[in-house]
Amino acid sequence: MFAQIVLATMMLGTSFHGSPRTVYNTDPAGASLKGLKAVYVSLQYDAPPQPAYGLAKDDLRSEVELTLKVNGIRPLKEREWNRTAGKPYLFVHIVGNPLNPNQRGASYFYSLSVELIQQVGLQRKPKLRCEGVTWSEAATIVLPHDKLRTIAVQLQNLTSDFSRAVEEANLGNVAGL
Repeated sequence: MFAQIVLATMMLGTSFHGSPRTVYNTDPAGASLKGLKAVYVSLQYDAPPQPAYGLAKDDLRSEVELTLKVNGIRPLKEREWNRTAGKPYLFVHIVGNPLNPNQRGASYFYSLSVELIQQVGLQRKPKLRCEGVTWSEAATIVLPHDKLRTIAVQLQNLTSDFSRAVEEANLGNVAGL
């Protein structure tokens, strides 16, 4: 079973003990990121809790919010978010599974994704609004148990990439262009 998972992982473009990233950029010009100054953070953690490695849901959410703050994006409380135009939120999804749970020092397979989801409209029906993903980046990684802190670091990298994309989209706004 372990060999099948590793083979499937490699076929998906993932390397063993690596951290490749995939960017799904549906908005290459960054138009959906222009003017974005704040987001709500929604985190879904579907993995065994590993608090000793900083992999508890509340700790991870705090790290995402801190990374956003450091990069000039204000994390919104839910009440603020409900009053914000477009209701932008950063959906962070972490899925992790042990590959060999019955062995001492099990390895883990993790999939992480960070998506900006906000209200969007159809050109043919401008009054119709729905949620849509306007920016997304993901990473997959296979790690031994003693390297699980790498998951939190990888999540910080994905969040920093989002922050850079927002900054690049808003460079013209800052420069007055």
